[in-house]
Amino acid sequence: MRVMSCKFKALLVPIAVVMQLGAVVAIGAQSASAAIGPVDDRQMAAPTSWWTYSGITAAQVGSLLSANKARLTDI
Repeated sequence: MRVMSCKFKALLVPIAVVMQLGAVVAIGAQSASAAIGPVDDRQMAAPTSWWTYSGITAAQVGSLLSANKARLTDI
């Protein structure tokens, strides 16, 4: 049984890494696409308003959301 030298073992890891990277490139790895959807708030250019209320019922919250065409963001 042959014993591999330490220098040879130390060379195997970088060679394996280079081969794996070459395989990824050969397969045609593409960068990830992080497109934002059309209804995402981050695409809004116009400033938006916000309101705060305290001591109101759930029914009142619903009514205020409908009346202002608003979206609840925090309770």
